[in-house]
Amino acid sequence: MGFGLEKLVIGTAQFGQDYGVTNTHGKVSEKEVESILETARTLGIKNLDTAISYGNSENVLGNIGIDDFHVVTKLASFESMTSSFSKLCNESLQLSLKNLRVSSIDTVLLHRPEELLGSNGKSIYRALLDVKDKGLVKNIGISIYSPHILTEITSKYVIDAIQVPLNIFDRRIISSGWLNRFKDMNVTVTARSIFLQGVLLSNLNYLPAYFQKWSSDFKKMSHFCQVNSLSNLEACLQFVTQIPEVDKVIVGVENEKQFSEIISALSAPRKLESNYLESNDLGLINPIDWKL
Repeated sequence: MGFGLEKLVIGTAQFGQDYGVTNTHGKVSEKEVESILETARTLGIKNLDTAISYGNSENVLGNIGIDDFHVVTKLASFESMTSSFSKLCNESLQLSLKNLRVSSIDTVLLHRPEELLGSNGKSIYRALLDVKDKGLVKNIGISIYSPHILTEITSKYVIDAIQVPLNIFDRRIISSGWLNRFKDMNVTVTARSIFLQGVLLSNLNYLPAYFQKWSSDFKKMSHFCQVNSLSNLEACLQFVTQIPEVDKVIVGVENEKQFSEIISALSAPRKLESNYLESNDLGLINPIDWKL
């Protein structure tokens, strides 16, 4: 297995819906998904990331058969609820199990972890513990957009896993010190948004006009790749997979050709200094703040 391949997790958002600001292929066909998963099996890549909110991605995976994969899924928001959290959590997971045609799921995450800090936080956490105790899931955790809520959450709750945004521009989870802390806490860390929804793989001229204000950042990235004879894909993948504290890395895959390119990008890794590419401008690194 090539360097970094053991960390790869196949993101399935594109399997059930059009996803990503640069996605020009649309939803992936079921036949293409089957081909991607077969290649993954051959390479020993056995991790999938999905969610009940990703269109019909869970049904697509279930139709193909994924008994031999480790699956991470995410729960919908509890926002409108005031009670029956365990019931909803159980029913949501049972539906995912039915769609995926599996008997248990490796990890379930809260899509909106800030709900743990509200008045119903303890009830939501107990609901997660309940499905874990029942054996429906092995691990429980959260998926975050920003590290700022982590101090309060980890002071109140014990989690097994976390998904964090991390890419060559966005290094908040590193600079905040949380990446090292999670290693000490034995929390499994999965990096997502490593291509920033495809923005980091694109020529600035083909991106929405919104991104033009950060042309200097993109020029630095382009120069870095040019000087080191790297493609943008190689730069993004090699940066994240070489971080020892990162256990897993989610890659969105739109077709078999793209998946092959991702595999090839990890074939000859080099450790390169790229700290100067870091940006702390939320308008650029946080998709929630994008005004497209």
